[in-house]
Parts: sequence; structure tokens; C-alpha cells
Amino acid sequence: MFCLTPEARNLELVKTGNRGFRGSKTSATNRIHLVRSPVYKDEALVKATLRGLPGLLASLESFRE
Repeated sequence: MFCLTPEARNLELVKTGNRGFRGSKTSATNRIHLVRSPVYKDEALVKATLRGLPGLLASLESFRE
């Protein structure tokens, strides 16, 4: 885990979830919320990037002609 990028660490946390997590249901729920928060931020970044994709593709097509 020492050589992973922050994004890879987020994915690793999501993959493991709360496996082996001991405590109350409330604690587990809070942990899941903390783990998923970075993923939602990454999803928002991907959505924002994809929104600009049609314009980028159109400009590339016009450049190719």
C-alpha cells in the first residue's frame, strides 16, 4: 500500500469494504460512508470529464478533415 497512488488506495478501501471490521452497526455504517466518499468525488470528476467528451470528439473530427 505504500507505493499506491491516492486513487488506487481509494479503490483498495472500497474493495475491502468493512470485511473484518468489528464494532457496532453504527460504526460500520460510518466507516462505509467514509470509504465511499472519495469514490463519489471520483465519479463526479469522471462525469464532468465525460460531459466535455462530445465537444472534444467533434473538434477532433473537424481537425481530421
